[in-house]
Formats: sequence, C-alpha cells, structure tokens
Amino acid sequence: MALQDRVMEETKDKKNVVEAYVYDMRNKQGDPVEERYKEHTRRGYVIDQLVYCINSYRDAAKSPDPKFDHIDLAEKQKVLNECIGAEAWLREKIQQHDGLPKHATRVLLSADIRKKAEALDRYILIVTPIGKNRFNKNGPTKTFSDRLRDCKK
Repeated sequence: MALQDRVMEETKDKKNVVEAYVYDMRNKQGDPVEERYKEHTRRGYVIDQLVYCINSYRDAAKSPDPKFDHIDLAEKQKVLNECIGAEAWLREKIQQHDGLPKHATRVLLSADIRKKAEALDRYILIVTPIGKNRFNKNGPTKTFSDRLRDCKK
C-alpha cells in the first residue's frame, strides 16, 4: 500500500512537471502574438497623431495669420522642410511595412513613430519661432507627447 501511494505521488509530480512545461510553452508562444496585436492596434493611432502634428506645423508655417508675421520666411521654410522630411520618412516606412509578409519582423513600430514625432516637436518648439509662438490664453498648446499621455489616461 505504501509503495502504491509513493508511485501515485511520483506520477502526480511528473504530471505536474509536464503540465507546467506545457503552460510555459503556451505562454512563450502567446506573448509574441499578443505583443504584435498590441503593436498593430497602437500603430494606427500613433500614425494619425504624427500626421496631425505634421499638418499642424505645415499649416502654421503657411498661415497668413498676422500672429506669424514676425517669423522670417527662412524659418517658415525650415519648418516646411522638417514636415516634408517627416512625411517622407513615414511614407517610406509604411511602404516597407506593407510590403512585408505578416509573419516578418515589423519595420514600423509605434515607438519609432513616437520618436519621430517628438523629434519634430522638439525641433519646432526649440529651434523655430513658430514653436515659441504656440502659447494661447490658456497656456501652451499640447505637444505630441502631451496628446499621447492624455489618451492613455
């Protein structure tokens, strides 16, 4: 009887080890799939935000509004060039991304898009007078990073 109990315990332990192994393998296979899905859902929103950011700065640089009259044409052209560059980068990455098979490693990640938008924000806010003129009666307008943080809340 004691021998039979010991055999049953050993069998149960081996079964638990196998079961733990199966669960670990499922999790290892599930995590990349889940992460890819999350990336896919974030990417569209972040692309829309970058496009909005580019269009906002482009519109400000082309605006006939008197509040931008003090800005040199050269500075406005710098802003337009940065916007064109960011737009070209995004278009190129989207083409590369769309040309890949579904199982391939992605070339367009939401983190990269976020970095590009933040770099554009930094350039506009720090280097050009357009960025310095982004204050309204309620305080500074929101940067790309601020808009993303608001959406996560």
